[in-house]
Amino acid sequence: MLRVVLDTSVYVSGFLVPHGLPAQVLDAWRAGRFTVLSSPDILDEVRSTLRKRRIRRRYPIDDGDVDEYVAFIQKRSRLVDGTRPVFDPRLRDPDDLIILACAADGDADLIVTGDKDLLVLGLFHRTAVVTAREFLEAYLSEPPI
Repeated sequence: MLRVVLDTSVYVSGFLVPHGLPAQVLDAWRAGRFTVLSSPDILDEVRSTLRKRRIRRRYPIDDGDVDEYVAFIQKRSRLVDGTRPVFDPRLRDPDDLIILACAADGDADLIVTGDKDLLVLGLFHRTAVVTAREFLEAYLSEPPI
């Protein structure tokens, strides 16, 4: 089964926009089509992003919704430490190191992201870095809706 790291952008977009491509990725995960790898740092980033004031102004969510969602991610994913030292000279945003460390610790096949700073990598060691659309089309053989 594919071992996939979902970037924070996928978790956040999938939660806030229930009919978008990231939501389709999350639906496929819920259906057991692949294994998600996550780490405490990724869970913290999802939580803090969804609690930002700019998010709360646009979407009707509260702390309880966020806590429930993060608990779901934690329960359904395979947690890894995500603390392995990683480096890629092409990486433009050091905040993305948590995604790469999770992929390295979990021996991930793929990273799914909407983050252009990660997408420029294309490949991190043996882990492909793809968009939600690419993942759905190429790896799950499902054309996005």
